[in-house]
Amino acid sequence: MADDRKHLPQDSSQGTQDFQLVQVLHESRNMAAANGAFEDDGDSAWRELGGRIDRILDRLGVDGGEPATRPAAGMDRLERSSFPVELDTTDRAVASLRALGDRTDRDQLELANRAIRDLEDVLR
Repeated sequence: MADDRKHLPQDSSQGTQDFQLVQVLHESRNMAAANGAFEDDGDSAWRELGGRIDRILDRLGVDGGEPATRPAAGMDRLERSSFPVELDTTDRAVASLRALGDRTDRDQLELANRAIRDLEDVLR
C-alpha cells in the first residue's frame, strides 16, 4: 500500500525554514520550561514565555509534545496548510531563538520575547 502522507519538501527553502522554525520553537519552549522550573523569586516570565510558544505551536497546528527532530505527523498538517509566517520573519525568529544559548538569562528572555512577539504579530 502506498504511503499517502505528505512530507516537508527538502528542496524548498520555505519548507526547510518552516521545519527549522518549529524545531527551534520546541527547543525554546523546553528551555523556557527548564528556566521556569528553577525560578524561586516569584518571577513567572519564563513560564509565560513557554505558554506563548505553546500557543504559537497550536496555532501552527503542530504537536507541542516532544522536541521536533524530524518531520512528524504534526508537520504533515503544517505542510498542507499555507504556512502563515513569511520566510524573512521565519529567518529572524530562527536566528534569534538559536542565539539564546549565547546569552545571559535576562538577555535570553528579552531576545526570546522579541522573537515570539514578532511571530505573534504575524499570526494575528
